[in-house]
Amino acid sequence: MLGKTVLISALFLSSCVSGRVIQKNDEFSVKVNQEPLDPQGNYLLSWDVNLAAGKITFEVEAPTLGYVGFGISPSGNMIGADIFIGGVYSNGSTYGFDMHATAMAPPILDTQSDWTLISASEDASKTYLKFSRLLNTCDKDGDYPISNDTVQVIWSMGSSDTIAYHQSNRGTKSLNFLLPDEDNFNPGDYAHLDIVTDVEMPQQDTTYWCSIHKIQALNRKQHVVAFEALLDNELAMNHTHHFIIFKCVAPAGQDADDLFGPFVSHPGSQCYATPQPLPVNYCLQHYLFVWAKGGKRMIFPEDVGYPVPDELGENQYFLMELHYDNPQMLEGRKFKTGARIYHTNQLRPVEAGLLTIAHDLQISFTIPPNQEDFVLTGQCGSQCTNLGINNLPNGLQVFNSLLHGHLSAKKMKLRHFRGDKELPWFDVENHYDFNFQQSKPFPEVKRILKGDHLTVECTYDSRWNEGKVVVGGLSTREEMCMAFLWYYPKQTFEYCSSYYRLADHFATLGITNYTSSKPVNGALREYQIHRPAALAGEYKESLSTKFSWTPAFLNEYQDKHKYDVHTSVCRSTSGNLGAGPVQFPENFVEYVPDDKCNQ
Repeated sequence: MLGKTVLISALFLSSCVSGRVIQKNDEFSVKVNQEPLDPQGNYLLSWDVNLAAGKITFEVEAPTLGYVGFGISPSGNMIGADIFIGGVYSNGSTYGFDMHATAMAPPILDTQSDWTLISASEDASKTYLKFSRLLNTCDKDGDYPISNDTVQVIWSMGSSDTIAYHQSNRGTKSLNFLLPDEDNFNPGDYAHLDIVTDVEMPQQDTTYWCSIHKIQALNRKQHVVAFEALLDNELAMNHTHHFIIFKCVAPAGQDADDLFGPFVSHPGSQCYATPQPLPVNYCLQHYLFVWAKGGKRMIFPEDVGYPVPDELGENQYFLMELHYDNPQMLEGRKFKTGARIYHTNQLRPVEAGLLTIAHDLQISFTIPPNQEDFVLTGQCGSQCTNLGINNLPNGLQVFNSLLHGHLSAKKMKLRHFRGDKELPWFDVENHYDFNFQQSKPFPEVKRILKGDHLTVECTYDSRWNEGKVVVGGLSTREEMCMAFLWYYPKQTFEYCSSYYRLADHFATLGITNYTSSKPVNGALREYQIHRPAALAGEYKESLSTKFSWTPAFLNEYQDKHKYDVHTSVCRSTSGNLGAGPVQFPENFVEYVPDDKCNQ
């Protein structure tokens, strides 16, 4: 995604990177991670990370004999992008340039060159580059620090070595360069269960397709040891955008076989169709596995397994929400997409659990219209962790995290407090991408002790929604603010969240009289405003079209929802553990990440 016309003399560029270019070398060794960046799979990126040295090495294979561009961008476009351009001239000499962009305009050379071209070569139709840089160069003039969160990679290539506008030969893709390798996991060592959707892809641009699946009752306990995507052909790989596997849980007093069983033979339906034939709302808050394009296999630590089934001798039900991507509106394409669950009856010594930290899905989860950086928080207070965590000397030992929001989510962070001190963040995504949701294994476990406080903090951009509010909900056009933590040893503790108190929320908006519908089939409540008369009508419509969101009020509204008292939601597999008021710890000392560049 390099800018419009860049015509730079080769002599000038070479002088700017003097001493940094190494002549071409046909040995390319970095194959630890590989990802095609273009839809056709022609522009191949490989990389390897040396954490001890704080260095990352890239290799690129691109179908051109002209220049090859690669960059890291905070937003997926030119603005703020850190760019490397390299290639081989017709006389056999090589070039590599450290550049950056400050606008939707041609990139400019860095005053300090931090990218090193290791080798460059060509064959009859392709260019091969190998280059490296430090993860954090400490160069504030255009270099982008690489950390353990999502980055937007941009790429381009030209038909010649004259660096000029690249027309359609460009693109962007989300990646995380620091996700650890899969070590010694061998799929052939384990049995597996498959949850698969096998229907004809609808002839429309974007489809969310939901289907119910059953795993037959097991009479012997198993341990899940890994999850992965199951994409059995090119159609599946090209048109499966992402999918989520949810565990379906029948409400108290209702039999799961009666509720979900009749739908196992159902082909499925569009997830947010009205009316909805499937009982999806009993599943959509119980996440198990998320995969998106570029996603890797999720592997448990070698001595840890997730126990299944919940109850021996009972069937288990799952919902698969599949996002079909069909921009060409292709017709008659049928393929299998799903998840493979690896398991073993050789039980591991430690059992894993899954804990959700969230902003609860109540109507006070309302994001004002046309906001670029609106922040909401969900609190998991010390009262709840005291109730939920047993007296474990090492607490809950967390080994994997997934931060989850929907289309408006922009940044996400899981904060961690012990007493009045904020500890290093559990997880952070400064460039959250709904289309690239990755479970993130930690190099070392992180501990949650009894009495700790956690806060999931989410930043939203609602400008896409055409002047309408965005509310919390199950649809991707609604929002969530959630963190899913895989931990051990397994407890009954499963859900810890909060919401801004409804009475305070309506009072802040000046709403004095309202009613809500009774939830049906697990759906969320719908609200009607009656007073004041100026706001009378359906809640979302009235706040979108009748309410005056002034800058002063927006600041007040955000601060109240973020810092004022919330209602706690604290739950185990056996039921509610209790509720009460919760907010940020009082007078806490805020965590500030180390700035290694100023040490």
